[in-house]
Amino acid sequence: MVLSLSKLADLPIRLHRAIPDNAELKQVTLKKEPTGVWFATFGVEADREPPKKPDELTDVVGIDVGILTYAHDTDETAVESLNLTGEHELLESEQRKLSRKEQRSDNYEKQRRRVTECHTNL
Repeated sequence: MVLSLSKLADLPIRLHRAIPDNAELKQVTLKKEPTGVWFATFGVEADREPPKKPDELTDVVGIDVGILTYAHDTDETAVESLNLTGEHELLESEQRKLSRKEQRSDNYEKQRRRVTECHTNL
């Protein structure tokens, strides 16, 4: 699929959700993440009714955030907490390297991208 922007270029895109055929495209927002990845957000208007609220609730699940485990639900299922010590140590190391670089240099920008990638992996 290709996004054709008249004053910029034709950009290849991957849609994570199909745009309905009867929807009217209202706006496109382009955003560049600190890692250098571009995202396009489409604002559309579709002629459809919002879903109706059910008369009676069924299949309700309660979730409780815990201290010893990450979460519990009403089906007695517990989700253990994630161990992110390795990722935190890597982030600290990369951040320390960044603080030693001269600001606005090419090496600083490369290291800044590495730090943002570490943040996105957490």
